[in-house]
Amino acid sequence: MPSGISPRALDLANTLNAYRIDMGLRPVPVSPLLTLVAETHARDLASNPMPPQCNGHSWSSTGNWSPCCYTPDHKQSKCMWVKPREIARFDATGYEISIGQPGVNTGYVLDSRKALDLWKSSPAHHDVILNRGQWAEDEFLAMGAGIIDSHACVWFAEKRDPTAR
Repeated sequence: MPSGISPRALDLANTLNAYRIDMGLRPVPVSPLLTLVAETHARDLASNPMPPQCNGHSWSSTGNWSPCCYTPDHKQSKCMWVKPREIARFDATGYEISIGQPGVNTGYVLDSRKALDLWKSSPAHHDVILNRGQWAEDEFLAMGAGIIDSHACVWFAEKRDPTAR
């Protein structure tokens, strides 16, 4: 197990990589730094309901990061892309897929398979996982994952994590 990565996070990363392999793609190396970002974001989403105009890429004002209201028009995308630098000091732009039950403490517990199935049913998220569409020219060299209660987040970067083994 890569250092500092929880079993649930590793299971989510392994589930996505197994799916990528099944689809003829290479696995993406698991990143401790991006996993820190993913678990931090999943915990933030599980603990802090976002205003209705802010989607699942948004960040609350309750942590050691800058708050971010990511709107459906993607005009605030840069506030999300910088989180690897801001939270983990990983000098890379981050791209996220996230899924979750709205609200706080819903009692629903998400697992890796269900998260993947939900992302597969969303064309935009599915394209990120499989490097299709606007992501076809990108090569992800690092991936971090996190599941906290009813929220799952996966972060990708086009740089290698210098802390990964």
